[in-house]
This record gives sequence, structure tokens and C-alpha cells, in this order.
Amino acid sequence: MTNGWKHQYSEGKTMLPVPRVEVVLFRPEDAECPNVRVWPAAEVLEIFRFRSADDVDIDIDLRELRGQERLDLSCGFLQDIGRRLGKPVLLADRWSGDRGSRPGFVEGSVAEHREQDAGRRAGQSRA
Repeated sequence: MTNGWKHQYSEGKTMLPVPRVEVVLFRPEDAECPNVRVWPAAEVLEIFRFRSADDVDIDIDLRELRGQERLDLSCGFLQDIGRRLGKPVLLADRWSGDRGSRPGFVEGSVAEHREQDAGRRAGQSRA
């Protein structure tokens, strides 16, 4: 990993060296789900779970993002990941229903280098 972020890679409960991205994204369907734990800062942990090449879950403990500085750090980190992948990063809570159809509450635009309220972008109303 670059940028000097502290990180750990695992498959199931086994800690392993970080493999090439192809190994992680294009593995047999019955393989253990790979996880990468990344600390963009000492007190902020973000866990990436690679479900498939197009479906990567990111777990963030919002209690670790107290204060604007930590929130900005996490958003900048996710923005950097999106730029490197060339894909937008959509943040949604885990209880929003089906993963493929759930609305996000923040979407990072790679092309525009900014974040926006994904619900308002899609014309959805907020309850």
C-alpha cells in the first residue's frame, strides 16, 4: 500500500502479506472474503471487504470520526481510494436494504473531485 498507511490483509482469520490486486478481486467464488484493515490515522480504522470485483464494502466506526478533522481525513482517504480506482465511492448505512438498490447518503465524484448528497443528486427526498 502507498501513502504509508498502516494496514493489515487477511483472508478469514489468517493474516497474510498483501497480494496483487488481481488475486484479491478475481478469486474463486468459494474463497474466503479478503479484508484489508487500513488506518489512515492512528485513531481511525477503515475495513475493506472485497465481496467481488465490483462490490467492496467499507466499514467505518463513526465514533472514530468525531470532530471535523477526523471526518475530513476519512473523506480525503476515501476520495484518494476512488481516484486510484477511477470509480465513485458511495457511502450508505448497512441497514438501507438491498446493496444494489440502496441509496447512499454521500457520494464522492472522482471526475469532479467533490462530495455531494447522493439522495439529492438522484432527486430523492429525505425523510
